[in-house]
Amino acid sequence: PADGEASFRATATDSAQPISNALYASAGMVPRIPLLNLIGLPPRSDAFGYTCRLEEAAFEQADTVVPLTGDDEVIAIDLPFPFRFYGTEYNQAFVATNGHVNFLAANTSFTNAAIPVTATPNAAIYPFWDDLFVDASASVRTASLGSAPNRRFVIEWRNVQFFSDATRRIDVNVVLHENGQILTQYRNIANDGRERGNSATLGIENDTGTDALRFSFNEASLAPEPTVTSVRYTPPPLPPAHTVSGHVRDEGGRPIPNASVTIEGTPITPATTDG
Repeated sequence: PADGEASFRATATDSAQPISNALYASAGMVPRIPLLNLIGLPPRSDAFGYTCRLEEAAFEQADTVVPLTGDDEVIAIDLPFPFRFYGTEYNQAFVATNGHVNFLAANTSFTNAAIPVTATPNAAIYPFWDDLFVDASASVRTASLGSAPNRRFVIEWRNVQFFSDATRRIDVNVVLHENGQILTQYRNIANDGRERGNSATLGIENDTGTDALRFSFNEASLAPEPTVTSVRYTPPPLPPAHTVSGHVRDEGGRPIPNASVTIEGTPITPATTDG
């Protein structure tokens, strides 16, 4: 390698462990390009089958300011399309000032945890779970983008500060895709441990707090500006749909109208015959 550079070699290990984004391609003290973007390591996954990976993408901004300000506050927001998360469809999200979104109930928890944990919030997305504060210089915003079946819903925490610390401010978003994918993004991140995530949880978690895909926990995993860090979470593919047809007859061979048919041990929707 040339002066001021270093070579690294990484090996994928247990996929149940959280992703580490702490290695960078530059040997300088200011990290620039995440090493995991360069070497093609396979995406990590959780037990449900979600995977996540880093990608290059422009930061998705939101324009509509929602009435969510202050410390440890939360607001319920209706989603513009049903969003499937860990196998369940939701039509409403609870957005907290502390950098998390969940689909079950209002929650303002400011003490982050090493997910998965059964304590609430659950059924949650944690773009940047930390003790944040939305003051007069900050805002929480939303935007509905695209058209069916490729709509996106953006929730953005813009210029938010850390509690009792207005010197540190960050921009964070979560983008819900109609196909179930999730994108979390980070910009205006200083080369500072707190802004880069050393007291935050980043990841997603199921509705019981027993399964999660953790990107990082109390780790300075985000690249500093001008880089925009983008993390995409992708759900497993839905099982294929098949049509089952046939005839229900009595012992004499005559068709039985409106008979109830159930196929046991198979995820097939029960149906009735048409005569």
